[in-house]
Amino acid sequence: YLPLYMELHEIQICQGSEKSQIISPAGSNLLSILQKQKYYLSAPCGGHGTCNKCSVELIESGEQKSEKRRVLACEYIIESDLEIILSLENSAKIISESYFPDLNIKYNTVDDQEYGIAIDIGTTTIVVYLEDLHEHKNIAAKSFLNPQKAFGADVISRIQFAGESDGLARLHTTIVDSTDQAIREICTENTIQSEKIKRIVVAGNTTMLHLFKGVDPSSLAQYPFTPVFLDQQIIQAEDIGLKSLPDATLTILPSISAYVGADILAGIAASELPDDDEYALFLDLGTNGEIALGNKNGILTSATAAGPAFEGAKISCGMAGVNGAIHSFSSEEYETIGNTKPSGLCGSGLIDVVAWLLSSQQLDETGFLEKEITFLSEEQTGTSNPLQLTPLDIREVQLAKGAIAAGIETLIDKKGISLDQVKKLYLAGGFGYALHTETAAQIGLFPKSMIPKVIRAGNTAGLGARLSLHSEDFITRIIELKDKSQHFDLSTDMGFNERFVMNMNFTIS
Repeated sequence: YLPLYMELHEIQICQGSEKSQIISPAGSNLLSILQKQKYYLSAPCGGHGTCNKCSVELIESGEQKSEKRRVLACEYIIESDLEIILSLENSAKIISESYFPDLNIKYNTVDDQEYGIAIDIGTTTIVVYLEDLHEHKNIAAKSFLNPQKAFGADVISRIQFAGESDGLARLHTTIVDSTDQAIREICTENTIQSEKIKRIVVAGNTTMLHLFKGVDPSSLAQYPFTPVFLDQQIIQAEDIGLKSLPDATLTILPSISAYVGADILAGIAASELPDDDEYALFLDLGTNGEIALGNKNGILTSATAAGPAFEGAKISCGMAGVNGAIHSFSSEEYETIGNTKPSGLCGSGLIDVVAWLLSSQQLDETGFLEKEITFLSEEQTGTSNPLQLTPLDIREVQLAKGAIAAGIETLIDKKGISLDQVKKLYLAGGFGYALHTETAAQIGLFPKSMIPKVIRAGNTAGLGARLSLHSEDFITRIIELKDKSQHFDLSTDMGFNERFVMNMNFTIS
């Protein structure tokens, strides 16, 4: 209950054609108020005022309508009545497809018409699949940006937020409610009655799975980084808060470690890697760079903190893979998602621009940049502002690519093999699917000799979750693969630290 003497202010919120009104106590933080009202602005830095992504247009009481000003929601304290103009959420280009290898697994026998839901929960994106368990086929997929982006771009930011007074409850409710809504929509759009859905399977990184289940993830960020659970979890959907499917059984797939989750384990299981004699690398590049190296005799896994640069965060003109994001760039042309005027760079476009700067000798091998450099003028953009990269942006790219390259070298060294013995490179996830291998190798993300060995695997985590719905045999494959996998902590290895420093530089060719 609010004290009788507390001053209250009226906030009008306009988002496209939709308008709403809320009441806020004076002295409240605008970002926090919007989050509580389920307006999930992007805030990659977790609301600390460093990313400049949570800006809104507002008109304070008494101002003329024409006198709008833009502020950071995380820094604005409400002291008067307001009118706020929020941008419409752009449509995201989220990869739900994957390649489909010929695996030797047995599918379940389902006599009656029955359906299932597979869910891939990523730090940045979520994909919900509707599966026909009788005919063993996919019916539809629905993808959307993870609304937890409002609380930070990476898992560490969200773990920290979970430690606040009601942080865990808010993170849990945010992800469950948005997933529940997506399930309702995909069932309605395909005229599937909820009682026909008996099973749900969930894959995701270890932090996302803890938050989805409503489990405190704080131990994941504290040495020795011990998860509350790693093994497979089987519960009722209603126990987790999925109101649309209260009678369905929900399976959370097993994970390997605090930073190599069920998304990676299920994804590897959905590839030929566990069956091959020859060695293969498996890369899932995002805010956390997960790396696996192995063959049928065993797999060595690790994760390296690549940072959120590849997801567009911590980059001054960076953005998620939504309409207006440049995903392909060269000196002659560029392409944006949605074929709209460019608003910024997503991960693949960022790598292309850096490679262009190197090729045109505007950037040297050390990454030195004296001042910001413009690669598109204000006349070419959809924001009326030029698109630029700053020296800090280049450093973020160097940190990310250096960590990945050093991680690959370290695992190859720990396996006691040479790079030539690695015959395949699986690029998993949406970023890996969109990545241009030539420019990625040019900036030193992985060796150029690996380009012919690349397999664009797509959403392997989603495929693993889907196969788990259709096949108990596949779930057994995942569990057996977990037992054959060994996790290696790169942060404790001096060799990794030395390689990381060496790989910070670019290779000029």
